[in-house]
Amino acid sequence: MKKGLFFVICMALLTAPLSAQTIEVSGEYQGNVLWDADTVKLVGDVVIEPDAEGTARLTVERGTWVIAEGYYRITVHNGSFYALGADKVPVTFTARNTTDFNNPSAESGWRGIHLISDQSNAQDSVMMEFCEVKYGKIITGAPEGERFGAGVEVRNKKYCYFAHCRFSQNRNDHNTSSPSGSGGGAMYVLNPG
Repeated sequence: MKKGLFFVICMALLTAPLSAQTIEVSGEYQGNVLWDADTVKLVGDVVIEPDAEGTARLTVERGTWVIAEGYYRITVHNGSFYALGADKVPVTFTARNTTDFNNPSAESGWRGIHLISDQSNAQDSVMMEFCEVKYGKIITGAPEGERFGAGVEVRNKKYCYFAHCRFSQNRNDHNTSSPSGSGGGAMYVLNPG
């Protein structure tokens, strides 16, 4: 009887479906934000701002898939960003809609990760390791201030660390000869520490 019950319990555990955790995010957040779900769906633009103590940080755990459900972007303003994957368990940033991605004016793909500080601050840092960033896109005629870094834009960060990251299928289709400029299909970095 005991062996039979033990066998039934083991089989139930082995055949039970593993539940994946999915969260949906959009809007403005303050302070420390942690994304540790299996899948994080961007259902709108996300902006991380400092809280009352001046702290702003977005941390994305290894193995997390961040999937933009539309032409959205992630912005961390005056704060830090950590996405530390592992060799077999990367952090992946991508878009659901890649249809018509090669059309310069089509809002397919997504608008990338933008890590912007007003001035170089010793507490602002960027660390990305074993990450994949794909299908980031700046469309033709993008608004001023949104023309840099289709995959990742980094401005005025005191400490920047990128290792074993892969950027693929990112593009900047904005007119690069415009007076206000643009740049960075995969990555745009200005004033790193």
